Amino acid sequence: MDPADAPAAPRIRSSELPDVEADYAPPAPREIDENTPLSSLSEAEIAQLTEKMLNNPSARTKLIAEITPIAALRAEYLDGSQSVVRQIDWLQAHGYTEFRRAARDGNCFYRSVAFSYLDRLLHAPDIGAAVARFRAVLTARETGLMLAFEDEVYKEFAEQLHTLMTLVEEFGAALTTEDLLDRLLEGMPPPFFCLVAL
Repeated sequence: MDPADAPAAPRIRSSELPDVEADYAPPAPREIDENTPLSSLSEAEIAQLTEKMLNNPSARTKLIAEITPIAALRAEYLDGSQSVVRQIDWLQAHGYTEFRRAARDGNCFYRSVAFSYLDRLLHAPDIGAAVARFRAVLTARETGLMLAFEDEVYKEFAEQLHTLMTLVEEFGAALTTEDLLDRLLEGMPPPFFCLVAL
């Protein structure tokens, strides 16, 4: 068929188009606060929330809070879930008498595990041997982590974790738990940052 014989594409006159400005209203920004369920947040919203918390000095100190007696947590649930009360009683009976709250920002699990493990390294009888064992475990798990996370995200997390382990290894007893917490919150990348049982 000769291209000259092809039917012309229909043309829409601009007068037939709806008035976009009159019909369109941008969606109102969604208010996100501590009561917003994490399951309702998109990955972008979680990242924004984490960034906001990390950049806010007053909120940043609450990413992992001060030590609190576990009895305070139990008191919060006495009029609520008895299943949670029984779990707290079990923890208390097995030596867990204190805890730290961790901010519910989508990264609390990673932040809590990293802090708890590094703090255990800091208080190990043989810090050098404990750090060496932890490095060996991380190396063995590296392939799985690389498959589970984006390369840049995993590398950033691993580098920061190794830096903190080196700090624990070099300064050991000279570091306090609070020093370690400050260093962790200063440098741990948001994607790897809810309770930390003690």
